[in-house]
Order: sequence, then structure tokens, then C-alpha cells
Amino acid sequence: EEQRSALEFLLQQADPVNGIVGTKALGKYEAYFVRIGSEECDTGASVCAGMSKVSLMMLQRMCRLAILQAVLDRDRVERMQTSKSIGAAAGDENAMGAPDVLRAFGDQFFGHLWNGSTTLPLDHELSFYEAQSDWVDLLIILASGQPSAQRTVSLGELARVSGKLSKVYDVQKKACDDNLGGSKCASPTSLTNMASLLLRLKDFKL
Repeated sequence: EEQRSALEFLLQQADPVNGIVGTKALGKYEAYFVRIGSEECDTGASVCAGMSKVSLMMLQRMCRLAILQAVLDRDRVERMQTSKSIGAAAGDENAMGAPDVLRAFGDQFFGHLWNGSTTLPLDHELSFYEAQSDWVDLLIILASGQPSAQRTVSLGELARVSGKLSKVYDVQKKACDDNLGGSKCASPTSLTNMASLLLRLKDFKL
């Protein structure tokens, strides 16, 4: 129960729009975040003058990846798998393993697509796409590593997302073709984003 409560809390915070690392929350403080120094500074310089603004997109990505990398830590994934095995052996049908956690985060970022909501306000659509990209990219990195529970569950989640996303894209693309861009069709931005993610997944060769 505590594990599920903790997961629910993390999912709420990772929401691309309404979470603590979402557009609405971070957007209020965007103007206060700056990077000291500049990218042009010499490597190893002890002093680097100047400040540059940190974009909302970059700020979201930094915070979101901090959460996701902590959740997908190799040792933590191993512990989750062991915990699930022990729980299942004890007859606990609610025991959660790493695949359950990954599925929950994947559904947080892609769930509106699974539910047929393919048209969002443009700023929300961009926020979700960035979260989806971060999720897919991180899973690809982990799935490209050495054999481990971390690699196995990452491959499984990538295959799940790829299959579901492909189906959604095909349905929406057909709706757009048949309806000639009418109200039943996903926005061009949504279709482009889905196509971009599918190409990335295809390039990984699941």
C-alpha cells in the first residue's frame, strides 16, 4: 500500500502539465531560473562571467529526468523485482514490480493518446511530447546497456509503448485521411509528434 501511494505521488509530480515539474507550476518561476556563466566558457575555467536564462522546457526536462533516473536506478529496479517475487510467493496479488512502475509512468505520459484524446491545447501538447520523448530516450539508453533486470524491463516497456502508439497513429492517420482534416482528425502537431516517436522506436530496432 505504501509503495502504491509513493508511486501515485511521483506520478502526480511528473505530470507534464499539472505536476510540480509541469508547465503550470514551473512556468510561474521560469523567470527566476538562470545559468551562471555561459556555454562559451573555457573548459576548467574557475571564473566565468555572465548569466543566461534557463528555458521552461530545459527546466522541465532537468527536473523530470531527475525523477525518472531515480525511479529507474539499476539497484532500485533489482529491489522492485525481488520484492514482487517475494510478495507473489506470499500470495500478495497487489505486489508491484518494476514493469508495473514503468507501465504507470508510460501511461502517465501517453495515457491521453491511449484514451483517444489526440488534440490538446498546443502548449500542453508540447509538454506531453517532451515528456514522451524523455521517457522513450531514457528507456532506449537503459535498454542498450548490459543484460540486467533494468535492461529487460526497459525493453518490455519500449515494446508496449511502441505497439500501442503504432495503433493509435494508424487509427488517427486513417481518420485524418478519410475525414480530410475534419474535427475527428488529430492535430497535425500530434500526428507529427507520434510519427517522430515511432521513427525513433523503429531506429532502435526492438
